[in-house]
Amino acid sequence: MLNPIHILARDEEDLLVLSALLEGAKVDVKNLAYIPAQKRFALLMTRAGQTQQTALHFDFVERAQSNDMPETGEITCLACIFEPETAGEKLRGLITIYCVDAPRIRVFVECIDAQMRDV
Repeated sequence: MLNPIHILARDEEDLLVLSALLEGAKVDVKNLAYIPAQKRFALLMTRAGQTQQTALHFDFVERAQSNDMPETGEITCLACIFEPETAGEKLRGLITIYCVDAPRIRVFVECIDAQMRDV
C-alpha cells in the first residue's frame, strides 16, 4: 500500500477533505455501525480507485440514523456535509453522508471529531 492515509477532522474545513476522499467510496451496509456506549459511528469502505479498505469514524455522536438504507448490499458515497445546530454554535450539529440513489446517513455530533485511516 503506497502512501496510506490517516486524517483527523476537527472542523468544517477538515471535513471537506474527508468528503473529497469519501466520494465514490463503496460501503457494504453490514460495515456501518453506531455504537452508543462509545458515542461513535464507524464505517469501513473501499475508496474509489483503491483496493485497500479505509476506516472512517466519528466520535462524540449523540445519535445516528439513516433513511432508505438497504438491509443488505453495497452503497456508494457521494459526500459528507456539516450543518451547525445554530449559527452561534460552530461545532455542534449534523454530519450527513449522502449516497447514490438517495440513502443518507445522518450523524448528530456534539463536536466535529472524525478520523479516516487506511487499514
